[in-house]
Amino acid sequence: MITINKITLCYRAVLINFVLFLGFVSSINSYAQSAQQPVEIHIAAQPLGRAITQLAAQTGILIGVDASLITDKQAPAINGRYTIEQAIKELLAGSGLVAVNNAPGRYAIEAAPANHPTDSDARTAIFPEIKVRSTTRNADANYAVPRSSTATKTDTPIMATPVSIQVIPKSVIKDQQAVDAREVMQNISGVQQSTSSANYENFVIRGFDANGSVYRNGLRQDSFAEEISHLERIEVLKGPASVLYGRAEPGGLINLVSLQPLDQPYFSLQQQVGSYGFYRTTVDATGPINADRSLRYRFNLAYRNSDSFRDLIFQDRIFVNPQITWQITPRTVVNASFEHQRDNFLGDYGFPAVGNRPLQAPVNRSFSDPAAFDAQISNRGFLNWSHAFNDDWKVTHRFMTGNTDYTQFDLLTLPPKIGQTIFDRRLWGVHQDRDIYSTNIDLNGNFNTWGIKHSVLFGFDYYRINQLAVGHCCSLAGPISTVDSQDPVYGVITRDELKSQPQDYHFVLNQEWKGMYFQDQITLWDKLHILGGGRYDWLEVANGFSATSVAEANASAKTGRISEQRFSPRVGVLYQPWQWLSTYGNYTESIGANNGRTSNNQPLDPQTARQFEVGFKTAFFEERLMSTLAFFHITKNNLQAPNLATADPFDVAAIGEARSRGIEIDISGQLTEAWQIIATYAYTDTRITKDASCDLEDENTNFCLQSGLGNTSHRLPNAAPHSGSLWTKYDFKQGILRGLSLGTGVFVVGKRQGNVTNDFQLPGYARWDASAARLWKFGPTLLTAQVNVRNILDNGYFVGANTYDGSPSGYGNIPGAPLTVLGSLRLEY
Repeated sequence: MITINKITLCYRAVLINFVLFLGFVSSINSYAQSAQQPVEIHIAAQPLGRAITQLAAQTGILIGVDASLITDKQAPAINGRYTIEQAIKELLAGSGLVAVNNAPGRYAIEAAPANHPTDSDARTAIFPEIKVRSTTRNADANYAVPRSSTATKTDTPIMATPVSIQVIPKSVIKDQQAVDAREVMQNISGVQQSTSSANYENFVIRGFDANGSVYRNGLRQDSFAEEISHLERIEVLKGPASVLYGRAEPGGLINLVSLQPLDQPYFSLQQQVGSYGFYRTTVDATGPINADRSLRYRFNLAYRNSDSFRDLIFQDRIFVNPQITWQITPRTVVNASFEHQRDNFLGDYGFPAVGNRPLQAPVNRSFSDPAAFDAQISNRGFLNWSHAFNDDWKVTHRFMTGNTDYTQFDLLTLPPKIGQTIFDRRLWGVHQDRDIYSTNIDLNGNFNTWGIKHSVLFGFDYYRINQLAVGHCCSLAGPISTVDSQDPVYGVITRDELKSQPQDYHFVLNQEWKGMYFQDQITLWDKLHILGGGRYDWLEVANGFSATSVAEANASAKTGRISEQRFSPRVGVLYQPWQWLSTYGNYTESIGANNGRTSNNQPLDPQTARQFEVGFKTAFFEERLMSTLAFFHITKNNLQAPNLATADPFDVAAIGEARSRGIEIDISGQLTEAWQIIATYAYTDTRITKDASCDLEDENTNFCLQSGLGNTSHRLPNAAPHSGSLWTKYDFKQGILRGLSLGTGVFVVGKRQGNVTNDFQLPGYARWDASAARLWKFGPTLLTAQVNVRNILDNGYFVGANTYDGSPSGYGNIPGAPLTVLGSLRLEY
């Protein structure tokens, strides 16, 4: 602990000096830089509100407008190179509206005064200087996001996309003061948390484990707990996504979208302080580097140090993310980024199951030990570039490489017998080294054939992971120590004792995925949208285990190598009879991989899945309030789960088949200019329909009536049949309360099964949160003070059970935090 404290002090000193340096650099960047450099802008003729949203997205302008002013107004098409001033004039021509720079960095659309030039004269009217700012300035803090590229890899309106795609923007993350992804995901229907720790987050989407389905800007990455201060938004694509992304779980895909460098200066410094010794400092700085703004930078930094409501648990994190963008030509852009994240922490494995419930004990009680702390270092590099050949054809290439070095010493308390108070603790003491390479290249084109619009996509992607884990696993010969659940004594084992355990675990994992895909988005009469595509995969999975050496593990991996080739189709249809309503349906297939091996060292077959989905979407008030209602049915084969038919507590098996079906509702956006809302509900019915071996199958329904493992008809773990959330915020716009924001919300999760055998359950819960924020303006500078209170009623609950890769059931039931308070000060200019 002394070493970690020294590291903490060092990082704090570095942080303070770096913040001062960034403040100095940002202060000398003049905000008077002109926005007169022409840029490529492409906006179709459409409702004015939608066109303004696209202009803000393409240029970085912060535009505020009263929805009533632009109702039923149309904007002309803009295609070509424009200065920002010229683009705004073109959009507002003939509308009777003008743009007013009412504060540095903020631009408002207002009704033109009687003596203001209108119609054709509006094109030559003199406008105030326009400032370009990051969307983090909250000029448009609407919770609804009308466009997404995750579902189709093209910039497509959500109302024209025949799948369920949910987007959580930066405004929600700020309002709720979410500090990790699991706090963001509670705002999306059908997404629930399973196990989590300081370095790992896992989710259940539509009933299925989403391990391996986390992407960054469209590239697959590790599932470790990632810093989110540098993210612009989080998008969740529901259902199988393998056609465009390769290996992915059928429940859905999580895409983390990063903030990008801007061509005007912006600086933000935030300090958060909360319950249980929580401290977090974040820095966001961006702007141009050269005079013509073709070279731009962004720098994000986060430092986090916290204890926990749980005894012994702590976390210390440093995150650094520099990136640079080079606009080589108006049609060619390159972005390079590097991320370094270092975590020191003591992992929390919660309470074991006793009988049919997690252990009843004080929520602060931990069964770990001060010597059992972990350390993880992750480094990743990104390189992306795109080139537009003309207004219709564009090529984009993305590349990511990463390495994670993880030293893990965790004491696992396996489920005891009922009435037993002395628990056995087993050691998971492993050093893991993991390398990841991920890349794709996409060619996107737009053309018409006999009045039919096409947006086609051709792509290739490649993903490889090489992992080596060496150490001690599970103390199978006997527990390394014991702990009294009623009166735990800490410090009974030393770090040297943990390190001296025999190396009886050698695991090698090598996976390689290659895929070619195509897609055509067809539009007829601007109302009917047809999505068709497919993908051909080549995959090789080799994993091996040995209790004696890495060489034997490699030999085992070679003999157990699995090669698979498969074509996966995707088709969707959407009809939009009116601008406010879309109805859709889709069918998708996917393929995935199992990482584990059975107790006799045999690999598991790849996973396959298929989905049917129908639903409808609405968009009101110029897409300021949006909703999606979806009905889905997913079938997945070869799920990995614990094999309780053997004596090995870590043995796994591939369950024959599981099914998930249900209903999801998502609503987000503005009810009024000052009132925001985001609401969700999900009914998720999951069942194991065929076990690993089916001895008796119903001829009519194909439902397994009798099986070897006895899991047939059981529910999948961590998938509550009923769950929902409601968060709302009101911004006071006038009077003495102007600048004040109040928010409140409730998050509800029903009873969940803790494992596939369904022999213990996690009780349902409801949590009530609230927030208050006050914004002050000092010229171009914004200062925001905010406080969030979570779990106001101080209810006890469990966020999820550990089911990672078929881990043994019954341990790792993570309790939720009691009443906590988180305050912050954020400075922006």
